[in-house]
Amino acid sequence: MDNSQKQDLKNTSTLYQKILDLLSFLLLAGMFVFLLVYWDRIPDKIPTHYGFSGAADGFGPKGTLLLLPVIGVLLYLLLVFVSKFPSLWNLPVKLTPFNKIWVYANVKSLLSTMKLLIMIVYAQLTVCSAMEKNIGFFPLFVIAAVFAVLFYFIRRMKKIPPENPEDYDCF
Repeated sequence: MDNSQKQDLKNTSTLYQKILDLLSFLLLAGMFVFLLVYWDRIPDKIPTHYGFSGAADGFGPKGTLLLLPVIGVLLYLLLVFVSKFPSLWNLPVKLTPFNKIWVYANVKSLLSTMKLLIMIVYAQLTVCSAMEKNIGFFPLFVIAAVFAVLFYFIRRMKKIPPENPEDYDCF
């Protein structure tokens, strides 16, 4: 793969990736907007930890809520950075000139999907903590979703790609 192909790969995103990246960004921004709008209505003591049952079992000052969107920003930026540098990826398949674009496109879709899941988690935790709500079975849903996404994309990467890169449907 020559340098122009590598540069094209780094700078191109599928519609699927663009939509998920936009949704991730909107959730991230929404966390800050939510806290800004509802800050005066948030109790001084909020849940800071949830047990396996989804019920709050640790409490702290409402200022700790600011950590969730800040950590969300850091994770968001980390995933954006990692998606721009394929050489950093630890891949489950051996790269060949034939499958390289296919694998890279699938990994970028995987990273966009994981970014959205992470932002959903942080947004949910922010809202539930601010409103003193239990999170219920949400952690089980998240764990199942993460493993389903990983399984899907790893399995997909191991498939033989179509011969024509224009036929790739990496969303």
